[in-house]
Amino acid sequence: MVDTSKQQGFAGKVDFVFSQASVVSKSALLLGGLSGAYLANLYLGLPFYLGAFVALLAFAFLLIFMAEDERVKSFSLIGSLRKIKTIAKDSIQYSANHKVISWLLVGGILGTLISQPMNMFWAPKFNEMAGDKIWLTGWFWAFISLFMILGSYSVKIFLKRGKDYAFLMILASLGIFLPIVLSAQSKILFVAFPM
Repeated sequence: MVDTSKQQGFAGKVDFVFSQASVVSKSALLLGGLSGAYLANLYLGLPFYLGAFVALLAFAFLLIFMAEDERVKSFSLIGSLRKIKTIAKDSIQYSANHKVISWLLVGGILGTLISQPMNMFWAPKFNEMAGDKIWLTGWFWAFISLFMILGSYSVKIFLKRGKDYAFLMILASLGIFLPIVLSAQSKILFVAFPM
């Protein structure tokens, strides 16, 4: 998508496309999570069966209707691995020469270590705190998705105001990781959940 947009003269709008795509995908997650929680309340396996069915439908749809780029047809595993190696090497060299990027990488790694347990276990934690109401987990997910949508949408606003990537990445890191730490430490649902 990025390569195609560059070829068609939309290179400067890629950020906005990704922001918009994130808003759309998070909206779908919001609806899926909310409906999935109610289905799980009936039978825990239902959301998984339905999700697998929808994924198969999407696969069939893409297989039939998605136009293939000529470069995809000449795909080779060895060539792709060489490209990955080159990109990784260039990325490491670039971040080593730019302190802001280095600190963002260090912060991102530490932030991931801090937030990942909460990312994996928020559902059972909040469900237990709420008194084992699976359907309520869907509402928790809906609000989490809503805030992710607002975050994705705000990227467009900041970019229009001329904010640079370093500012956005620092703001996003603080906006994600500090509340997660506070949420993980709280034993009260109405404090933990908003965080």
